[in-house]
Amino acid sequence: MEIRTSNTSSISMETPSYPETVMQPWLIRSIDVFNGILALYIAAFGALWNLIAVTFFLRSKKDLIKIIYIWISFTDLTACILMTPVGISNLNQRNGTLFSNEIFCNAHGFLWNVTARLTVFLVMVLSITRTIFLKFPFWRISTKKIIATIVIYTIIQVIQASLPFMLGIKYDYDLYSTKCVWNIDDVVQSESVALIVHVFLVIIPFIVPVVPIVLSCILSVNAMTKSIDVSTEMSATNLNSQVIHEKKKVTLAVIMVTLVYILFNVPPVITLILYSIGYVDPSVWKLFTFDRYAYYNNFMEIYCVGLNAMVNPLIYMILMPALKKHLSDICNIFNRFPSFSSE
Repeated sequence: MEIRTSNTSSISMETPSYPETVMQPWLIRSIDVFNGILALYIAAFGALWNLIAVTFFLRSKKDLIKIIYIWISFTDLTACILMTPVGISNLNQRNGTLFSNEIFCNAHGFLWNVTARLTVFLVMVLSITRTIFLKFPFWRISTKKIIATIVIYTIIQVIQASLPFMLGIKYDYDLYSTKCVWNIDDVVQSESVALIVHVFLVIIPFIVPVVPIVLSCILSVNAMTKSIDVSTEMSATNLNSQVIHEKKKVTLAVIMVTLVYILFNVPPVITLILYSIGYVDPSVWKLFTFDRYAYYNNFMEIYCVGLNAMVNPLIYMILMPALKKHLSDICNIFNRFPSFSSE
């Protein structure tokens, strides 16, 4: 997702230049301004909401689902913050702006690389573990093993994001995506080797997880439907019905997070599949002209990630009354400050 081939190479630019474009300059500028405002909106509100979610989950009773939520909220918080320089570049006629600093560019490229892949993996872990809880309620899942798996996967992604530094290259500002990427053609000349690298760095972390996520969502919906029937039969027992009600809320939250992931990530995955076909049939890459790439695929691979990260804490707030109370307590703290308005 962050790697370019030679037909979409990184362009370090001081003045805007729009290759292969058939769109009117005023339309290009209007879309850039809209994208810039949207990116900054995601950065501001998404970061705030995710920060509130992180503080809530850190203070609440820890179980496996809550621990995964902490991890997701933290990665979502990072993703929202990383949208800030993207928005500034769009508003500044796609100039590098903050990305013109080499250290900042490399740091942003590294963090985006890790965050985008880790988010997908965490949603997959969340949906699978909740499905197992529903389908096999007496099957005990080791929390330590799940946490260890997440830590190991995080380390793997940190290593892969560090590959440019290990290979003696760096992240460069890319005109098309208005963020910093590294070009695989700087290292790999063979198309077959490039395809293998593409499989490990793009197909496995982004495309493969979609299958278990979608299947888990379907199974969870099915299991939750059955639990509703069970709760109706057990409504006479207040304790049992209350426990089932709480479990349903947790399950509904997981299902909603998964559905939102599918909504925002399946379209980019379809684009990635199409892009991957280009390694077999290079003529497919001709579809990725500046207009199509910058204003469709660019939205798919960057803004969908940011929008997904911004929406997740809203789902938590809607379905978790304790989080609503946490937000209310924070608002009450600010309301206690004295008013300086004149009478």
